[in-house]
Amino acid sequence: MGKKCIVIGASLNIAPARIALINSDVSDDDFIILVGVSSDALKALVEFAKQVYQDLNIEVESIALNQGLNLVDAASMLRGIIEANAPCSVTIGIAGDRWVTTILSFLVMVLATVGVLLMLALIRSSSCLVIRMNQLTGQSYQDSLTSTQLSLGSLG
Repeated sequence: MGKKCIVIGASLNIAPARIALINSDVSDDDFIILVGVSSDALKALVEFAKQVYQDLNIEVESIALNQGLNLVDAASMLRGIIEANAPCSVTIGIAGDRWVTTILSFLVMVLATVGVLLMLALIRSSSCLVIRMNQLTGQSYQDSLTSTQLSLGSLG
């Protein structure tokens, strides 16, 4: 498997984000993007990631989102960071507060226009959602949207 861009949303309580990160199958050369509104929580999560994956060659970046930023701009910024690291598969761990969850959910829809949703795993005990997409391919929007709807429908 090739390089992955792993996006993890975090709230003030970073325990669900830690679980999402552990369940994201981090390996050598992966790029981890930690997203939240609390810079203190993000600093703690960065330290956790560096300690847990100290034997791997990974890059960890934290982004404290400005809540004054609109949804489209926030998702666009994250998409730009992911596309700058392409080609890569994408794993998104949604474990943040409502604002972060909304942005990352929108990011999934945005990325589905250029990639194919591979797996959607709901980890109920940890209150986080881990979404994996295969390598960004550029398939048509309709094919990706249909794949997303089918995957989301299977959760019910």
